Amino acid sequence: DLDAVPGDGRSDIWRQTLRGVGLLPLAETGCLDTGTVTSFRAPAGARMTMVQARGQSFAFSAPGKAPGPLVLLLVLSGRGRIVAPSKAFELADADLVVVAPEAGVQVEMRGDFSILLLDLSRSAVEARVGRNRAGFPVVLGGTVAASAARPVLRTLAMNLDTLGAGDFAAAEVAVTELVSGALLAELRGNGHERTDSQMANFRRVAAAVNRRLGEAGLSIQDVARDEGL
Repeated sequence: DLDAVPGDGRSDIWRQTLRGVGLLPLAETGCLDTGTVTSFRAPAGARMTMVQARGQSFAFSAPGKAPGPLVLLLVLSGRGRIVAPSKAFELADADLVVVAPEAGVQVEMRGDFSILLLDLSRSAVEARVGRNRAGFPVVLGGTVAASAARPVLRTLAMNLDTLGAGDFAAAEVAVTELVSGALLAELRGNGHERTDSQMANFRRVAAAVNRRLGEAGLSIQDVARDEGL
């Protein structure tokens, strides 16, 4: 928390903190009167980070020769912009984006903001998506799967300080499945189609996932089976 750091040392501490969670600050100076980074790293290595600050721009740390995990970005609050070599788009509350860190993506947040970042297993996502190749970053729109993932991520963000390994593992599996399904729908071109039946199913699934986050080994298949889907 920058409030606990003397003013003359805030810039260096803030930049070091961002680098420590895989983010590369782009500006030498910024709005550093307030800022908080909360991070959780699972025993298996996956990381979840919440950044709350004002007026920040950053890129993602690219791994070595082998591609590392994808990053899921949820805008909890605030507005900004994502810029990639071949595309750019605005960000607003509840926007959910899948990013490949090695793709040269920059995030530019304006004013006060809060974002949540979650590592996603690249191999798990690619196994689900198959031959449908994504041109990251990809915004996940109004699919049932994306809508179900958002409340789970918000619940994790609210409990990040007290999150246990078991809760995180169960949520990670569920979110990976949901995001993979949403990504596949976007790549197939039907990312904004939802029927009344799908919306009813979504509400049931979202409620069930939130209710069962503490169950070890929970998967989206378990939830779907128990909900009769």
